[in-house]
Amino acid sequence: SKLYIKLREVSGAGQLQYIKTIIDQSDYYILISAGLYGSIHPTENLSFTELEYDYAVEVGKPIIRLLHKDPFNELPGRYIEQSDAKRAQLNDFSYTHLRAHETRHDLV
Repeated sequence: SKLYIKLREVSGAGQLQYIKTIIDQSDYYILISAGLYGSIHPTENLSFTELEYDYAVEVGKPIIRLLHKDPFNELPGRYIEQSDAKRAQLNDFSYTHLRAHETRHDLV
């Protein structure tokens, strides 16, 4: 996709600014979150995913959240964070930010 190719060309703080531009041009922000926290921004010590989510909230974008209900017990090891620090960051992000605004719809 064009976005993936462009993100490979931009790194660090420039990458976050590019992502914000894409969010500004979008009608919705869709977040899919399971067992990986993601790449950490070089100066913010938060994942790009968390920073872009926070930005989408800040600018009032409608947000669709697709959250795995129990990734650490249901997903294979390669799909979950292995480091305790990144697991803690993912848990904090999931429970503090995401689940605070949750509307639950179990599909299965």
